[in-house]
Amino acid sequence: MITRRRFIGIATAAAASAASMPAPLGLLSRSARERKWRIGVVGLGARGMQILGAAMAHPGCRISAICDVHRSRARRAASLIESQSGGSIVRFASFDSMVSSDEIDIIAIATPDHWHAQQAISSIGSGVHVWIEPSLANSLAELDDLARVVRNAKGSVFLGQDGSIYKIAEDSIRHGKVGPISVITITAARTVCDFQLSAPFCKPPGELDWRQWCGPAGELPYSHDGSRRGETSALFQGGWRYNLALSPGVIGYAATQALAFSARIACMGDEVTVSSVGCRALSPKAMRCSERQFSSSPDRLAVKVSFPNGIKLNWVQTESVGSVASGYRIRLHVQGADGSMTIDDGKTLSQNGATLDSASTNTDGLWGTFVKEIDSGRSRPLDSSILQASQLGLLANASYAAAKPVRSRENALPTTMRG
Repeated sequence: MITRRRFIGIATAAAASAASMPAPLGLLSRSARERKWRIGVVGLGARGMQILGAAMAHPGCRISAICDVHRSRARRAASLIESQSGGSIVRFASFDSMVSSDEIDIIAIATPDHWHAQQAISSIGSGVHVWIEPSLANSLAELDDLARVVRNAKGSVFLGQDGSIYKIAEDSIRHGKVGPISVITITAARTVCDFQLSAPFCKPPGELDWRQWCGPAGELPYSHDGSRRGETSALFQGGWRYNLALSPGVIGYAATQALAFSARIACMGDEVTVSSVGCRALSPKAMRCSERQFSSSPDRLAVKVSFPNGIKLNWVQTESVGSVASGYRIRLHVQGADGSMTIDDGKTLSQNGATLDSASTNTDGLWGTFVKEIDSGRSRPLDSSILQASQLGLLANASYAAAKPVRSRENALPTTMRG
């Protein structure tokens, strides 16, 4: 049986390949249109508001539409936009109604991870430029559908995660600065607070369309940890990203550019073997019962990837409990025959212990890069290494769930993802 999601993927891919069709208005360069890009933002949580602010600050853009399943969030965002711009915007109750409207040229997808692939596929098919937050997909099947549509996209598809420092490191490696590479190690560490480790079940707030929030993941019981982090950010144990039905976890969203860098350096091909072991070391005892196991993502995970050219990739993810919570600190270390390189949090590059370069691109800077790409008229789909990075994360989760190594060739590697 063809699912709705797979039908959308097939249909939009076919539509995008029809070269004889005229370009939609949103795909014309700004000089040809002589007006600002109309921006639609779906998902108005913390990240969505950062993107919204960057778009509002850009002289070539204006916010024309917003969408969030939490009505009070949408009202607050609309009030902010209208007070600063002096104009009015359209507030949509659903993503489908927004993407099918004629109100936007560019859409920014900042919804929870389990919506990303489906919304990106629909957006590409509608003929708008797409900004997508990591992760790209929640399953290998979703990634397959997305990869096929991205390859035929007429507009730009842009990942909202800075990768500039990795490009600098890659260039140095290509010029032989550290010699032949043998091992790449990525570590991800963070601290969580005690209150993040429990989430009692309760009734969803009236302002939240909980069924629509769950969407493709199926309806889940609502739970909240009692903190002030928002009605959805604090779901389950420490957040909804602990549930593999809603997110591929840290390896799927926090280190996409680091994994993409690794895929490029290792010349990732069809034959990749991934082996994972992990545990829920911080999971409260009460939540380990099968009927209450909604936090399925490991808080400690070790992954080994073997590439065809002999390069090894190690992923080490750890969490600890403390009085002050912190976000994930991502460190990538490259070991070569003649030296080493380290990238901290995607911002600082060191070679043999000495700082070599740094990048401080924030959301405003990333948005500027995205719009500049569109203005140039040379729209680009996602780089294949970004898709491969998502595949690595999903294969790691598959290995963790199966408790055995998995191979990319045996797990529906899309032909469109091969470099």
